[in-house]
Amino acid sequence: PYPRGVQRTPMRYSPLANLVLLCFSPVGSVQVTVEKSSRQILVDGQRFFARGVCYTPIPVGQVYGDWLGPSASSIWLRDLDLIQQMNLNLLRVYTFDSTEDHTSFLDACHDRGLLVAVTLDYPEGMDYADSAVRSEWKDRALAVVNKYKLHPAILLWGFGNEKNFYADTS
Repeated sequence: PYPRGVQRTPMRYSPLANLVLLCFSPVGSVQVTVEKSSRQILVDGQRFFARGVCYTPIPVGQVYGDWLGPSASSIWLRDLDLIQQMNLNLLRVYTFDSTEDHTSFLDACHDRGLLVAVTLDYPEGMDYADSAVRSEWKDRALAVVNKYKLHPAILLWGFGNEKNFYADTS
């Protein structure tokens, strides 16, 4: 999976960066628990078996970004109907921009019985050594979590996406 000449190098991350799943809210419509001994995720007390897909709509002629707001609703509403017909129950989305309103997207997912795993990705080229930059990212991520954490479509939060790919560990 790596280009010729690129070697896999173990990364050392802070505990926050290693956190892939957990920011579960004990309050809200969906109660999520993790049973370590049985290696199960329970949603509302029932074993959850994910049937999902990674999803990010990109309108024709546009670039990658957060298209889960109202401006692209015709695309994701169409796609969510198709995803529902596939009998899936989980979407993993790559980003929620803190300046966009995702309520209608989450409502549409919930209406179709879909749970959402939201990735809050670090910006490209982020200087991890700069405490002001880290603080700004943390504040933006927390704003998104606080805004949507009680929405019944939210299953979990993920932090970072493939941050060890082509990593410079020197």
